[in-house]
Amino acid sequence: MIAVVNSLSMYATHKDSDIDLFIVTQPGMIWFVRFFSTCILWKNRVWRKNEDIAGNFCLSFFITTEALDFSKIAIENDIYLYYWIYFLKPIFEKNNTYEKFLEANIWVQIDEDQKIENQKYVIKDIPTISSLFLFSRKKKEYFYKKINQLIRFFLLPKTLKSYKKL
Repeated sequence: MIAVVNSLSMYATHKDSDIDLFIVTQPGMIWFVRFFSTCILWKNRVWRKNEDIAGNFCLSFFITTEALDFSKIAIENDIYLYYWIYFLKPIFEKNNTYEKFLEANIWVQIDEDQKIENQKYVIKDIPTISSLFLFSRKKKEYFYKKINQLIRFFLLPKTLKSYKKL
């Protein structure tokens, strides 16, 4: 699933706003998806970098389908996270990921009108990268997991260094 979050999803943008994305991937693929999402945005010159923010995309949040329950990271009376989930707007999904995300976060009470509003722009049937390969499903999974491991090997040290700075 790819969803728009933060100011754009809440209709609270201004002229300097970026577009924050929340991406959910299958387990074992987070590094692969993160790397290729960044490459696609960078190639199209719409990746948020340093001061170049307005109208560009920020790859803010990545999780796997094994980590859909946000109550584990919510602080007591976390109003920000509550509304972050409440207004989250999926723009692409497969396998009913948005519905599964809402089920995992039942503590966020979203009325039916808001659910309909949130799903207004969702696309469910665009081809994925894996559909371009003619391998069996098992070979595709093995291939992608190996690429994921390779990308993780090279990018994890940089990510940890950035984390320490923060």
